[in-house]
Amino acid sequence: MKPDLSVFLLAYNEEENILEAIDESLKVLGEIAGKYEVLVVLYEGSRDKTREIVERLSEKYSQIRLVTQPLDQAGYGAALRIGFESARYPLIFYTDADNQFNIHELKEFVSHIEGGDLVVGFRVNRKDPPGRILAAKAYGLLIRLVFGLKVRDVDCAFKLVKKEVFEKVRLSCGTGMGDAELLVKAKKHGFKIVELPVSHLPRKKGEAVFHQGGMGFVKPKVVFNLLKDMFKLKKEIMFS
Repeated sequence: MKPDLSVFLLAYNEEENILEAIDESLKVLGEIAGKYEVLVVLYEGSRDKTREIVERLSEKYSQIRLVTQPLDQAGYGAALRIGFESARYPLIFYTDADNQFNIHELKEFVSHIEGGDLVVGFRVNRKDPPGRILAAKAYGLLIRLVFGLKVRDVDCAFKLVKKEVFEKVRLSCGTGMGDAELLVKAKKHGFKIVELPVSHLPRKKGEAVFHQGGMGFVKPKVVFNLLKDMFKLKKEIMFS
């Protein structure tokens, strides 16, 4: 029997990418899922036509829903929390709407979900700029040292999660710590994490949010917010 599955796409100024992202999501879900939905979690501060495109598609396809991330709940972690809370079905998958992943690889993830509670990707031959890759390696090492979390690619935005995980896991970080918070808390509560390789593609359209310049150096504000939320999460884990 095919599983019922929710997919949510995280979007901010992705008018050039969102149509393809939704279309490919619908194609793969039509092959592997029973009941399914595609949610677009769109930050309210988005300035382009992403909203109009999604609203037009949602009128045509009942499986598509627009979910707005309020201005006062900014950040990647907040978007993840909103996406998970909005999902209806027992299996929940998320990725970014920038088309840097091949969502058809979700088929393999679904085939492994019975062996765990979360199936998480690690990028093979990551296609980000050098500065972003270097920052990611340092961040991953820091997460391992601070939380003891041993995964290959902490912030890979290609994860399949059983909805029941959120009966115990509550996400609170608003920043890019959202991926790490999910995995750290899942591990703390004894949920099994399965890792699988995923292809990674260069961003062809739109602009990245977390880094700037040709070398892709992470914005100082992003680093500051990550460190702040890391301290907050460590404190929560220690005293819970």
